[in-house]
Amino acid sequence: MKDKSVLLFFLSLLLFTGCSTTYTLKDFTSKQEFYSKFNSSLQDRNARAQLMNDSVIDIKDGAEVLNDTLYLLTRSIYKANRKFALQEIKNIKYLSIDSRSADISLKNDTRFLAESIKMGKDSIEFSEVRELTNIKGIAPVDKVKSVSYKNNWKGIYPGAVTGFIIGTIAGVYSTLDRIHNQQYNFDTEVFTGSSIGILAGSIAGSYIGWRYVYQFNVQY
Repeated sequence: MKDKSVLLFFLSLLLFTGCSTTYTLKDFTSKQEFYSKFNSSLQDRNARAQLMNDSVIDIKDGAEVLNDTLYLLTRSIYKANRKFALQEIKNIKYLSIDSRSADISLKNDTRFLAESIKMGKDSIEFSEVRELTNIKGIAPVDKVKSVSYKNNWKGIYPGAVTGFIIGTIAGVYSTLDRIHNQQYNFDTEVFTGSSIGILAGSIAGSYIGWRYVYQFNVQY
């Protein structure tokens, strides 16, 4: 079965190279609905955009469509030192057991996400932490061919099912291959084949993932 287990793995890889879901404008009642689906799906995603001139742009922190333009999102962390008198503080809610981070509210309702907190006799010092989202226009949507990304976790289940089927077939084949000398155990061979198939298929499915493609301009 060792040589067959290797075969199972590569068969699973071959079967899963085509697993994908494709969305086009025709799948939605309106252009706005298509854009809304795209924007929610691409939040914080690593993806790839292909333009009509076949140039490719890698997306690291997500993308969205606004006013018929595709925008690239990039995340950055802003930090600034702050110091306030304790009498200005309304509430301090610690967010970790070691008290290294907290949600600090002032009496004027200003709130800060704080790190490196230092309490003084009559004052408090901390580093304000804020996540910033920078937006950069890539191209008008009529210049975008498609945007795609993959979900590795979603590939596990269909990979396991495919591996189970192939492994079971391989187990039956292995039994029939040796039936002439009666040195076989049908149940054991099939169980071993299906088990190896599930494992190999799950690994292959996770590695390849399930690909999602948003086609903005379909060429027929």
